[in-house]
Amino acid sequence: KVAAEAAFKKQLGDRADGKEALAAFDRIAAAQKSIAEIVTRQRLFEGRVAFNADSFGLARSLLRAGDERPKPNGERLREFSDARRESFEQQLFSDKPIYADLEILTLADSLAYLSKPSLSQAVADTKHSYCYACYTGNYPTKLVNLETRVNTGEKW
Repeated sequence: KVAAEAAFKKQLGDRADGKEALAAFDRIAAAQKSIAEIVTRQRLFEGRVAFNADSFGLARSLLRAGDERPKPNGERLREFSDARRESFEQQLFSDKPIYADLEILTLADSLAYLSKPSLSQAVADTKHSYCYACYTGNYPTKLVNLETRVNTGEKW
C-alpha cells in the first residue's frame, strides 16, 4: 500500500493539476496525526470506556454544563442547548439510584485495566505532574491505615 501510494503521488506530481491533490494528502496526514493525539482521551473519557460509571458521567456532564451554559445558545454543544435543558435536568435529578459500592468497584476496575502510559496520554500529562502512585506503588507520603487508627483511637 505504501509503495502504491508513493507511485500515485509521483503521478500526481507529474501532472499540472496535481499540486492540489498532493496538498490534500498533506492535510489528510496532518488530520490523522491530530486524531492520533486525541483518540485515546476521546475513547476513554467521552466514549466512557475507562470510567463507565454513573457518577463519572454525571460529574463530566456537570463540569461541561458549567462551561457551556454561559455561552450563547447557538454556540453551545447541542446537549446543553435550551431545547435540551429539560431533558438534561431530568437526567441530573432522576430518582435512579446510584449505588456507592458499585460505583467504587466500577471506577477501581476501570483503573485496574487502564495502563499508566494510557492514563498519562489521556490526561495529557506532558509535564509528568500527576500522581501515579496507584500504578507504581511509590506514594509521596507514608501510607496510613485509617481503619486501624480509628479502631485503636490512635491520634493523627
